[in-house]
Amino acid sequence: MIEHVVIGSIVFTRGTGLGALGTSWCRTSITDYATMTVSGAVFSVSPTDSQPVRVGAEIIGTTPTVHYRLSPRNGATVDYWIDNAHRIVSMTWDSDQGEHDSIEFYSYGQPIPPITAPRAARHC
Repeated sequence: MIEHVVIGSIVFTRGTGLGALGTSWCRTSITDYATMTVSGAVFSVSPTDSQPVRVGAEIIGTTPTVHYRLSPRNGATVDYWIDNAHRIVSMTWDSDQGEHDSIEFYSYGQPIPPITAPRAARHC
């Protein structure tokens, strides 16, 4: 699992699967993570390259969703699940190089604790 904390234009990252980083925080600019935003991931495919395909109704956790897929000729296949309020609940990316990533969104509208910058984060 990889954790990201975004404060202003700085992204702090840590987690398993990051090699030497492990549980230590590192920091970098948000510009390095442009496709990690919801809109960046969903809309990174040109409409002329691929149109979303409705896969069907599915339950994610306890949330009813509709599953869609973007499969461009070049680049990652993006699957996303949208709830009845038109919010993204889950997304996955599968690259043509065999890489896989996923993200889940939950607790919409719930209060969150204050977010603070991790201490002593080195540059990624």
